[in-house]
Amino acid sequence: QDKDLLTSFYLYNKARLNYFLCKDYNIINDLIQGKILMQTKKLSRNNGKYKTVEKGIQYDNVSKKYLLTLYIGKDTNGKQVRNFETFTRIKDARKRKKEFEAQKRLNQAPQPLIKTKLSEYIAIYFNSLVGRSPSTIDGYSRICKRINKCSISKKYLQDIGKADIEFYIKYLQVNTRMKAQTINKDLCFLSAVFDKAYKDELILRNPVKLVDKLRVVEKFTADFYNKDEIKKILTLIKGYPNKNVKLTFYLGLYLGLRRGEMVGLKWENIDFNNKKIKIINNRINVNGKVIEKTPKSQTSNRIIPLPQNSDFIECLNNVKQWQDSKFGGCAYLIVNPQTGKPICPQNLKRGLSLFCKKFNLREI
Repeated sequence: QDKDLLTSFYLYNKARLNYFLCKDYNIINDLIQGKILMQTKKLSRNNGKYKTVEKGIQYDNVSKKYLLTLYIGKDTNGKQVRNFETFTRIKDARKRKKEFEAQKRLNQAPQPLIKTKLSEYIAIYFNSLVGRSPSTIDGYSRICKRINKCSISKKYLQDIGKADIEFYIKYLQVNTRMKAQTINKDLCFLSAVFDKAYKDELILRNPVKLVDKLRVVEKFTADFYNKDEIKKILTLIKGYPNKNVKLTFYLGLYLGLRRGEMVGLKWENIDFNNKKIKIINNRINVNGKVIEKTPKSQTSNRIIPLPQNSDFIECLNNVKQWQDSKFGGCAYLIVNPQTGKPICPQNLKRGLSLFCKKFNLREI
């Protein structure tokens, strides 16, 4: 009883405890052997939060999860290196423990290396992206900026677990207006980063794969004009003076081209003799700069028949004659009427919006 009282008292006043032990009680030997000190340190560290279930597995009374400690080995300084993983079921924690022990027996457990922060390793991964399209690189750079704003970026790769990934998801949901589909793209990028770290033998497991992706409630549904609306547009567009708007509607209604494919279409891609059109160029906006690349996917790089609609053919001929007379010829079908240079894909929407408002048509 005296020892229990002494242990509790130690937590509140260590300095007075040493004096109390040495002067009034004959238990100095216990103090020298470290028995009381070890008990009090353990009590102060855990503070009743963790309960040991078995060796390497503890139960967290606060989060109601099981904490698994994986002892990897020692680093270059001789310090013990440990990884921590959390599980909601004791069954999963024991399964993971057996897997890790089997790996160590087979000498497959990675040797501890110099710890690397997530932000540092993301920079390494980003620089390894060779041959990706500019739009893909731009999208990845935006994801990197979001990750670096979160505290998870300052953590070491080896210390990041499932709870950290869930924290990042909550961070995006609270601090941004991102939808579930966009947040899932961030998770895919993070998963690729941790996959590379796993291949580089820096971590034992990809923590992103332990987290379920967010459920996408609102999926994108394409909108389109019905037959009556198309008939009305084709009737109104005949006498419309804006050549770019007229050509945009024809290319969209008869060929089903994307905006980037419309502004990237060149005269050399149209074979009037064989009545074919090659869709091989796509103009996109990346960080305020318009670049030209191949279409969105391999199947989008295609050859389609040239519609033999008289209004469409007449529109093409009129645009070609106008470009030849004003600019001495242009490479692209849709150009700036003042300079004759190709335009940005976003500029197409302005003319279409004015047309729809003038004739009371809905925009899609």
